[in-house]
Amino acid sequence: MFALFMFGRVLESYWGSSRFFTYYMVTGIGAGLIQLAICYFQGIHSVTIGASGAVFGILLAFGMIFPNTPLMIIPFPFPIKAKYLVIGYGLIELWSGFANRTGDDVAHFAHLGGMLFGIVLILYWRKKNGNYRTGNNWNQPLSKKIKNFFNRKPKMTVHRRPETDWDYNARKAEESKEIDRILEKIKYSGYSSLSENEKKRLFDASKK
Repeated sequence: MFALFMFGRVLESYWGSSRFFTYYMVTGIGAGLIQLAICYFQGIHSVTIGASGAVFGILLAFGMIFPNTPLMIIPFPFPIKAKYLVIGYGLIELWSGFANRTGDDVAHFAHLGGMLFGIVLILYWRKKNGNYRTGNNWNQPLSKKIKNFFNRKPKMTVHRRPETDWDYNARKAEESKEIDRILEKIKYSGYSSLSENEKKRLFDASKK
């Protein structure tokens, strides 16, 4: 639940409540289906309780959308990028699932199922909408989508002079300073305190 609080509130602010709820339910149900399939093929008769499969789906989504966000994980004394944390958790769950240790009553394949359904759903949204960052367009009525389509302004081409090394380094330093300021703001005030422009800057920086 702490993981859901840490990463879930960021994704809900990022996607919107409707899309976040859909994602949480799909990954949770998907995790249950994968666990049922594994138990069936292994001939295991047991009851699985919990929502950790959906939480692993949340972790997967955070790693895909904010791959380069540094996270401090106890007991490591150094930050770990979100994408490496997700990959590491996935490999640990995969190994634990096949190890089948005596006394291990954790549904590791349910965790993997939540991550698997999360990947599929995010890639589906990305292909369908072109941008799975937010749920705002997803919730719009068809009439509004059509109106927005015909009201789009044509793109203009701007020709700029070649950027010098000095200009490049100065621009990168300014961008890094701005990202540090945004991360500091999240640290003290939370992700919800960011403006839309600050969220967009953080999103763009996470893709680099």
